[in-house]
Formats: sequence, structure tokens, C-alpha cells
Amino acid sequence: MLHERPATPSDTAVALGLAVPDLDGVVGAWAARGGVVVDPPEERPWGERMAVVRDPDGHLVCLSQASAAAVASSTAAPPT
Repeated sequence: MLHERPATPSDTAVALGLAVPDLDGVVGAWAARGGVVVDPPEERPWGERMAVVRDPDGHLVCLSQASAAAVASSTAAPPT
């Protein structure tokens, strides 16, 4: 049966994306528990901080958090 086969990790497997409120905290906790960090948190040109981790089954998980600048611009009062 499919679910009884051994898992084979691959970067071409399913990738999941999640928005988190504290990217550094989540990635730090992941690493502290022995999780694999593929790409550490980094500011991206499109206004997010993003990191990539690998889950125990080998899937990539993209974690993102809106940058401080993006949050500030989205909560600023509209021009009058």
C-alpha cells in the first residue's frame, strides 16, 4: 500500500507554505528540536521574510512573515 512504503525525501516533493507571526522564533524552535533548516530567515524583495525547513518526511515547508516595512505600509492611514 502507498502509505506503507518507505518515504524518500526529495526537493521535488510537496512544498507547503505557511505564514507565521514570529519567523525567527519558529525557525529557532524548529532547529532547537533537531529540524533541518534549508534556508534561514531572510528578507525577500517582495516584502516578506522567508525561511525554508524540511519536515521529518522530507517535504519542504516555506515559512513567511510580512516584513516590518510591509506591515507599516499596510496599516498606514490612507492619503487624504
